[in-house]
Amino acid sequence: MAKVVLILWLAALAAAPGADPVAALRHDAVTDPAGTIRRGRALLDGGALAPEVEREVLRWMGKAALLANSDAALTEAALRLDSLAESHHDAVAGAYAGFLRAEHLAEQGQGDASLKEALHAAERLQERREPALRALVAYHLCDATSAAEQFERAHAYCNEAEELYGALGDQYDLARTENIHSYVFYNQERRAEAVRLAERSRERFLVIGEAEVAGMVGDNLARMYIEQGRAQQALELSQAALQAERRSGRVAHALLSRANIARAQGALGRHAEALREIDAAIAECRQLKLEGLLPDLYDTQSRLAEAAGDLKRALAAARASQEADDARRQSGARSDVTELEARYAAREKDLRIGELERNNRLQQLQLEAGQARDAVRAAGQSRQRWMVAGSLLLIVGLGAAVLFLVLLLREQRRHARRLHELAHSDALTGVGNRRAFFQRLEAAVAADAALPRALLLIDIDHFKRINDSFGHPFGDAVLREVCTTVAARLDRRGFLARLGGEEFAVLLAGTPPTEALQLAEAVRRAVGELRFDSPAGAVGVSVSIGLSMFDTERFADADAWLRQADRALYAAKLRGRNRVVASTVVH
Repeated sequence: MAKVVLILWLAALAAAPGADPVAALRHDAVTDPAGTIRRGRALLDGGALAPEVEREVLRWMGKAALLANSDAALTEAALRLDSLAESHHDAVAGAYAGFLRAEHLAEQGQGDASLKEALHAAERLQERREPALRALVAYHLCDATSAAEQFERAHAYCNEAEELYGALGDQYDLARTENIHSYVFYNQERRAEAVRLAERSRERFLVIGEAEVAGMVGDNLARMYIEQGRAQQALELSQAALQAERRSGRVAHALLSRANIARAQGALGRHAEALREIDAAIAECRQLKLEGLLPDLYDTQSRLAEAAGDLKRALAAARASQEADDARRQSGARSDVTELEARYAAREKDLRIGELERNNRLQQLQLEAGQARDAVRAAGQSRQRWMVAGSLLLIVGLGAAVLFLVLLLREQRRHARRLHELAHSDALTGVGNRRAFFQRLEAAVAADAALPRALLLIDIDHFKRINDSFGHPFGDAVLREVCTTVAARLDRRGFLARLGGEEFAVLLAGTPPTEALQLAEAVRRAVGELRFDSPAGAVGVSVSIGLSMFDTERFADADAWLRQADRALYAAKLRGRNRVVASTVVH
């Protein structure tokens, strides 16, 4: 229930209207999200905007896209914010892009991934001490930690955001923070506090003239009222919210309002009406392909059927709720968490993700390297002993000593090679490791400007599902075979490295854009043809690939190039996985 309720709680995204176009977009994001997207695009296409204005236009376009369930518009806004951040060194634009992605992941039920994306975005503003930006970060971390069901942390972030917004006199953002904070209280079983804070948030929105947003908060409040026995009030609030949501085209929120209406009708003893309402909501949900809402809707159907005395239907709905929840998790709710963890563990500036894994790996490498150094040291001591013996036997045969020195040097070179391999290769797959990759990446950036260079980031789709279903040894075998397949397709035309988890990178030197794209597609197809024997039968895998060509005019350094490829990879996953997406640099 918590994750579904959160969808509505994330909807308070606009701010009060003003005289300028950006203020109008901000206001209309809730009341007319589709129109906001159109008007935002018109502003962007209408002429040169100051970077800070363009940034705000894109921000509210993205907010509107979340409410309109438009993945295309969301991707467009986020990628354009990324480009703005890069071209103008605008940390705020980059943070906006990350926060949009975090909210999108939260709405999909991917709380852990949402938190990691939010932390990554917050890091961009870590050095900025302006109160408004500190409040923005605290709000989004409050939002993301609540989506990840880390309610104690969320409580602390919400308190910080409320304090900052209160000091700034920002009533709108204070109200939306209170709304999320009430959700935190609700899930901490502090129901009375949750109701009081939600009522305060709703009243605050009404006072500042944001009746539309107040109605959305009222719909969240309705669910709490039902638990308190205030079903008639709950029904009125949700019916009003439903009308507003239908007017504005917020289809996902409308479905959840219908679920609240059904719950209120059931609490009032109108069982037949309640079941008709929830049946219609489920049918509409399936038609709109909003599968992430189905677990909560089926759960509501089960409870209503049980209250109506139809135990057979209640049992069937309960099973459907569990199946829908399992399907949601398998389709990416949890596997995407691991995918994002692997991606961000490979980034040196990541705040939290994968730190233990990196340390353990480092310790392993250090241990192996130490063993190699000990062997070399032992060999050196052995050399000294033999040199003494050789001097004593010099009169017998100088040639024996010379032969030994040759053998000793060979042994030292072998140990040196082994030490280099330990430091530059991945222990599981045998391909290059992160250290080797970043060395090659820096070298590629420093190469002749006329030389075309391509970077591919490759993620195995839904890899966590493989580990969870068949165990880590099976997953390790998959990783090794995928590496072998990719290397075979490259045919020594590029350098392959494992960055961590199921993420790999390929550097291609002297490869023009068209050829790089063809090679990426060939890699994708080849991996898609693999089959692995498992207890459940043959198992296939797929990969998502992000491609970026190096551009001396756009990329100041290796990090910028890597970020561009990472955004292309993210877009590939957002568009359905098992595909290649080239960045806008590739034409």
